Amino acid sequence: MRILSKSVVIAALTMVVVASPTGASTLSSHAKPTGDAATIALYAKAVNTINSLPAVTEVTHDYYFYAYTSPQQWRLAWGTPAAPAANEHRVDLTAELRVVRGRTVSAIDTFATPCATTSPCTSTQPPLEIYVTKAASYWTVLVGPKRTPQCWTRAGGATSWLRSDFTVGEFVWYVGNSPGYSEPDYRPMVRHGNNVAITSSYVYQKTGLKITEADTINTKTSLFTHTVYHVGATPTSKPDTYTIAVLKPGSVPKSPSIDLCA
Repeated sequence: MRILSKSVVIAALTMVVVASPTGASTLSSHAKPTGDAATIALYAKAVNTINSLPAVTEVTHDYYFYAYTSPQQWRLAWGTPAAPAANEHRVDLTAELRVVRGRTVSAIDTFATPCATTSPCTSTQPPLEIYVTKAASYWTVLVGPKRTPQCWTRAGGATSWLRSDFTVGEFVWYVGNSPGYSEPDYRPMVRHGNNVAITSSYVYQKTGLKITEADTINTKTSLFTHTVYHVGATPTSKPDTYTIAVLKPGSVPKSPSIDLCA
């Protein structure tokens, strides 16, 4: 299974609520996976391969609900609530994770209104960008057609959730379960030329949230290329589907230039 970095987050400079089903463990420390043995072995080989690479970029696409009042007053909520809160708009999330030898080093998360499909698209909901490193986390509002940062604000106080929502230094890919999750069950793999499709399922035990993970692995490189997550519904949330693409080794996002706000 891949560690889930998504959270149910409502954040503002006056209020923060965080409920984050994250965390990871090694296979030897927790329950072993169940299911097809050959599939588990191939998945384990891909995990060992990606954890040995000097650099990989993962790109996640999903959506959140976003409300913006001013550069100092905004909030985010993961897009699974049954309905958005007042003044919240759906925004697309593009998250770039830099992974070095299997461990996360930094993340750049951009939240932007899908103007091509959503009307109206106004300047009252400017794109928001979050940058997380081991040393610190920052956020900024992007302006203009080129989405240029005005300046960056270091996370702290009411925005300290930026540090807990994404933890750098953790391994991303595992074969066994993570704390709080049931052991994954692997179905028999399906081959498509040089690619293998692997489907596994597990449960977030605190809420009973059912998750199905569909991975594509290239058999020539033994690398993950694409993952789709299907997150089941709960009494208070809708089902969700989001994707992760693993870019070629050595392709890493350019770190932003941090110019702190006065």
